[in-house]
Amino acid sequence: MASWALVEADFMREYGIDLVAELPRLTLRRFMVLVRGLGPGSAVAARQAARHYLGGGASRMARTPAESEAALAGFFGRPPGRVS
Repeated sequence: MASWALVEADFMREYGIDLVAELPRLTLRRFMVLVRGLGPGSAVAARQAARHYLGGGASRMARTPAESEAALAGFFGRPPGRVS
């Protein structure tokens, strides 16, 4: 669950959003938009770059919403609580 901690930290730092409190009110679409909007200096971006650099596989752009959801679930695991 280390990736989830990075997401929480990035949301607080970049958006001022406490995910523990706000996650139940975020739609999945809004959550995904905000994740994709994290800057290149975010902890999530640094982790992704490190995975790529260390041979974690080539990055691939999702072509459908289902592919996006699968990629996010694979990277972050399922978030705690409910995301509607």
